[in-house]
Amino acid sequence: MILNDIKEIIKNLSLEEKAKLLVGADFWHTYPFLGKKELCLTDGPHGVRMQNNGGKEAGLKDSIPATCFPTASCLACSFDEKLLFNVGKAIASECIDQEVDMLLGPGVNIKRSPLCGRNFEYYSEDPYLAGSLASGFIQGVQSENVLACIKHFACNNQEYARMVNDSIIDERALFEIYLKPFEIAIALANPKAIMCSYNKVNGTLASENPVLLKEILRGQFKFEGTVISDWGAVSNRVNALKAGLDLEMPGSLSYLDIIEAVQNKSLSEEILNQAVESVLHLYQARPSFQDKKNLSFHQLAKEAALESIVLLKNEGQVLPLHKEEKIGIIGNPNIRIQGAGSSKVNPKHVDSFLDCLRKEKIQFEYFDTITDEVKQMDKVIFFVGLSSSKEIEGKDRKDLKLDEEDIELVCELSKLHSKVIVVLTTGSVVELPFIDAVSGLVLTYLAGEASASALFDILYNKTNPSGHLAETWIERLEDSPVYDFGKSVYQTYYRESIFVGYRYYDKVGIKPLFPFGYGLSYTQFELSDFQIKEDVLSARIKNTGLYKGKEVVQLYVRDLNEQLVRPIRELKAFQKIELAPNEEAEIIFKIQNSFFEYYDVSKKRFMMSGGTYVLELGTSSRNILLSKEYKVDQPMKVQPITVYHNLKSVKEITKQDFEKLCGKAIEPLPKKYPFTLNSPMIDVKTKWIGKVFVYFGLKALKKRSKTKEEFEMNQYTFLTGPIRMIGMGLQKTNYQLEGIVDILNGKILRGMIRFLKKDKRMKKVKQ
Repeated sequence: MILNDIKEIIKNLSLEEKAKLLVGADFWHTYPFLGKKELCLTDGPHGVRMQNNGGKEAGLKDSIPATCFPTASCLACSFDEKLLFNVGKAIASECIDQEVDMLLGPGVNIKRSPLCGRNFEYYSEDPYLAGSLASGFIQGVQSENVLACIKHFACNNQEYARMVNDSIIDERALFEIYLKPFEIAIALANPKAIMCSYNKVNGTLASENPVLLKEILRGQFKFEGTVISDWGAVSNRVNALKAGLDLEMPGSLSYLDIIEAVQNKSLSEEILNQAVESVLHLYQARPSFQDKKNLSFHQLAKEAALESIVLLKNEGQVLPLHKEEKIGIIGNPNIRIQGAGSSKVNPKHVDSFLDCLRKEKIQFEYFDTITDEVKQMDKVIFFVGLSSSKEIEGKDRKDLKLDEEDIELVCELSKLHSKVIVVLTTGSVVELPFIDAVSGLVLTYLAGEASASALFDILYNKTNPSGHLAETWIERLEDSPVYDFGKSVYQTYYRESIFVGYRYYDKVGIKPLFPFGYGLSYTQFELSDFQIKEDVLSARIKNTGLYKGKEVVQLYVRDLNEQLVRPIRELKAFQKIELAPNEEAEIIFKIQNSFFEYYDVSKKRFMMSGGTYVLELGTSSRNILLSKEYKVDQPMKVQPITVYHNLKSVKEITKQDFEKLCGKAIEPLPKKYPFTLNSPMIDVKTKWIGKVFVYFGLKALKKRSKTKEEFEMNQYTFLTGPIRMIGMGLQKTNYQLEGIVDILNGKILRGMIRFLKKDKRMKKVKQ
């Protein structure tokens, strides 16, 4: 099928055939057409999750074994686009082996709050880093002709009430922070598809948002691929189609709405044909499944973990360990390798840390409890981390705390032994009240199926640690700018605007536990000879230590113009360099106009602001080693002084301040009654008959869920989701689901008849 053929094909398709091409046939497939096999779309960002049941039904268990790579929060610490390319390429190869056309990933949503339950699936709090890494991953996936689907567009920064919540955000923050990773990835990697999010953005569902999907995505970002809904994100199929959403997933009867709208002239065939053409391009670009390789990528999964694990503390050079030392082990050495939810991979092989010790003939002793015998060990490794139920799709965390029992054990152990090394396994930030009591701290994040062997190699210096934090680790939750996270089902105010992550902590003067970009090595590096010639910045880096290692050199830009609201500094480039002892190399960064741009709300585009800047080289946002001033010969942007110029705390930002920033009044909360298809189940529960619906709904979910983990995810999604989500999997049209709304609104008989009666439109189409 070539491009000219697509135009001709569309002419010869019936209205019904066109409509069905824009709606999933089942949970993971589109409809076949004209002898062309249906497309298969499946999770996920760190490995293929293709279900054994052929992908016809929902479920989180019984997927075909695949390589489980480190999750995004871990991989991001590599600061290595080439590594992300290789991981994407490997996952794509396994897609081909399993006959998967489209991989639903990567996820580039900004880590606005460390409480987001899905942060392990996202790269960073920094838009430039997230977009750069996503570009590498997408290019790797599409190098095998597998279709990549970047997600979730846009402002899906929490799991709580994600299907009904409204992300209320000012225009500048929207473009500079939350849309920027998508813009970068589209420009550099040209993903074949983009997935719209569940939530509303400034009052309109992302799936029905023409500003997002047409003006910005198609217009400003020049996106040429296919727009796909998140699973169950579409409320009104015709409105979504008009707004620019091409393909609704999963399987739905909403194609009946499309047919009816074209027939009654409320939807033009031109809009219909544009969407059909977009979907047909996916059929055109899909991979060939003839050249199956059945390759193993366990070694690459290990390499990815090795590049990403972060050494956070190494007091007195307690690390690396030496083979002749006797090691005590406390806690669970079978560390968690991934998060829970739709991205969960069935790993082909999972390494064992204790097996690694045995294989290398390391003397060790495992302790169930802390006893005086621990003192006889040369060093002690304590394994601690979050449980899978704390980090799961559909549910956010309520705090950043580890289990109290683990904290107490670490503190007790530290009183007995002076050389305690904590191995921390978590998908996101946690509070570390014991940090001063331990000598060493190694952060694995969720490092995939080779976590254990990679950790062994790091601890014993077979590989020098080189991971750097892609997010700020704060000392306590109260330091976060998002103090009201997860408090409202209906609206979330992004009061902090552009001050997200390190941008906020720098601005208000909060010292983090570990800053963005931070990571230690067993060797030392020295930066020198910082020069700027025309539009090129250069410096020398030398390994002055004893071991071969890698350093991540980060370029930040500071604007000295105090009349423009800006962060203290922003990451604009980075480079990961490997050097042997005494080896040195030149670092070169090309200075880009984008280094000095801001989003000008009045002109609706990015603009340069002139004046004096400082270009900074360092190894974290708080460890700047070299800097030079740089003049930009452009008009200087001047803004009226606002509360954001000298921000001290987001808690000082009033609703009036925020409305002024947004340039409009915030819409009042929606009325709870009467009920509509978009009313959340949490409101439904306030009526006695609603409690009955919720009871039977949860009962059905429990029966369908194969694991406790799956039920927990489905439960939280159901309770904060809209009434229309009941139809997902029931094969009910919105016309029929309106019957449930009628029942809840007191029109019980009419509602029951409407819900149980077959939609008469179904008789007119081929089933």
